Amino acid sequence: PIHVSDCDIEKSLALFGTCPYEHELAHKTFKLTEDVFYKAIEVRRGGSAALDICYIAAGKADLYYELIIRPWDWAGATLILHEAGGICTQVNGDELSLNKITSYVCGNEKNLKEFYEIYNAQ
Repeated sequence: PIHVSDCDIEKSLALFGTCPYEHELAHKTFKLTEDVFYKAIEVRRGGSAALDICYIAAGKADLYYELIIRPWDWAGATLILHEAGGICTQVNGDELSLNKITSYVCGNEKNLKEFYEIYNAQ
């Protein structure tokens, strides 16, 4: 069985996504990524939200976020994430909805708490 990691953000490999349709969020995304970069071991941009979420589920990476994402990009992988013990919410900590375009973050309880602190400090 796969399982999410249990490390905090300073021991995390963070993955992030960017939306090619919402360029007005680019500055905010890259500023957030810079802030995460200074706290984490490394940040990387993979290109597939579903695959990145599955990497979190398998413990191959530790944190994934995207400021705007469509439900069909995350819904299936989120089932795998939940089965592996992962947590996901909107980047501000609110509950996700399958009925709308939203933000997304996933990881474990430790690194999500630290991510919210970084996000809210912006």
